[in-house]
Amino acid sequence: MATDSPDAAPADARPIDILCLAPNPAFQITLRLDRVALGDVNRATEQTNSLGGKGQNFAVAAKQYYGSADRVTLLQILGGPTGDQIQAMEDSEGFRTIT
Repeated sequence: MATDSPDAAPADARPIDILCLAPNPAFQITLRLDRVALGDVNRATEQTNSLGGKGQNFAVAAKQYYGSADRVTLLQILGGPTGDQIQAMEDSEGFRTIT
């Protein structure tokens, strides 16, 4: 005989949101080279900018897993021009932040 627990969540209840402590935010720049020639000048053919840091990487993974960024709030410290770039990237991804 099954009984309903008073602590059980309703079947249609939304899962608990995640507060992610992100103490080491980073702005990553990745350069692509078609070839590397030792002793020569090597020029990048492409530059990609992305979020970095453990908390931000977790937020990106959670966004991919849940299908949206609204489940995770990043608690972080940002400052200066790099912090402005990181915040702009997080905003464009739809992440909630406490800075």
